[in-house]
Parts: sequence; C-alpha cells; structure tokens
Amino acid sequence: MFSSNIKLLMRQKNKSIEAIMEETNLDWHTIIKARKASEIGDCKLSTLKKIAVSLGVGFHDIFEED
Repeated sequence: MFSSNIKLLMRQKNKSIEAIMEETNLDWHTIIKARKASEIGDCKLSTLKKIAVSLGVGFHDIFEED
C-alpha cells in the first residue's frame, strides 16, 4: 500500500490545484484523487510523473510505502 505525499508537497511548494492543472493538463478530479492516500494507487504512473514534474520533485518523493 502507498500513501500520497502530494498534498504535503503542494503546501511546501505553495502550489495550488489550479497551477498543477495548468502545468499538467490534468483535470481537478485526477489531482484530488492523487492527493488522497487511499486513492493514489488508482492513479496511472504517467499521471503521477506529471504531478512530480510540476512540483519539481522526483517521482519517488510523491509517495511512500506503508
């Protein structure tokens, strides 16, 4: 199982959902899903990579294994 660090990273990087939407062309629902610990496992790897790039972090920084 994996937990999402995206919400924390967004806060640290001062990035809004809207900013990530613009930079990644992902919709609001997809970003919200990726931010939830219980739903990050349902996201495509390509989606998570786009979010990581938008946040300026490595792919593995956006989640941690429980």
